[in-house]
Amino acid sequence: MTASAKGAGGPAEGAAVAGASVAGAAAARAAIDGATVDGGILIVFTRLPVPGAVKRRLWPALGPEGAARLFARLLARTLETALASPFPRLWIAYEPHPAWRGPLPMPPETGPPATGPADAGGVGTGAGAGATHTRVAWRAQGEGDLGARMAASLAAALAEAPFACLVGSDCPGRTVADLAAAQAALAAGVDLVLGPVADGGYSLIGLRSPLPALFTDMPWGEATVAAETRRRGALAGRTLLELPLRRDVDRPEDLAALADELGEPAYYANPPAAR
Repeated sequence: MTASAKGAGGPAEGAAVAGASVAGAAAARAAIDGATVDGGILIVFTRLPVPGAVKRRLWPALGPEGAARLFARLLARTLETALASPFPRLWIAYEPHPAWRGPLPMPPETGPPATGPADAGGVGTGAGAGATHTRVAWRAQGEGDLGARMAASLAAALAEAPFACLVGSDCPGRTVADLAAAQAALAAGVDLVLGPVADGGYSLIGLRSPLPALFTDMPWGEATVAAETRRRGALAGRTLLELPLRRDVDRPEDLAALADELGEPAYYANPPAAR
């Protein structure tokens, strides 16, 4: 989830944004102390692992089949982490694909619908290993570009909960502690939480109320999305908390670090479909 900055503004505006961001972060961290965490929806925003439809920038290294296998592993890890988090509700917001057959690759404890995600309205129930997850909802993403679909998913969640957090499916280094910190910050009244990644984008965004400006006219895929999101949030007067920097998996050069991080170098450096 990456975008570039447009209209960065002059020195005065930049100074105001920087000051607001620093002050907001300090207030956010102070607010977390002693907060009572309650509620919220965690959204895993994902595609389906269809060969030829995911991780195109990894095709030179893995091929379409290998990239899809890797994506499925990353998605499964994302869902395992989500289920272990303290969020009481988990939505899987997926992008439908006509070639997909079968359920999402996810831990069996989630109780997916028997028909899998082909049913746009499918809702699975069941307690996951994380114990606090009592419902997993499968929700098809709507129409529009990436930003429009992200904004719509968050707006729908915010209509049902006091805050919501949306995560991508290709950041295996994201931890349960990251998700718990995001939840605590939002419950304490922080307006905006970001989980930045090393390529300049972010893999997590949390909000207490919709803010369409964070998702409109963003050229997704460029390296300044996190900076532009901070800027727009500050201009809107929103307090901000940032989580530790993580790495997502988009390019062949990310694979070596991924192998070290997950401790499965043989698979990630040379997955079965690429051998």
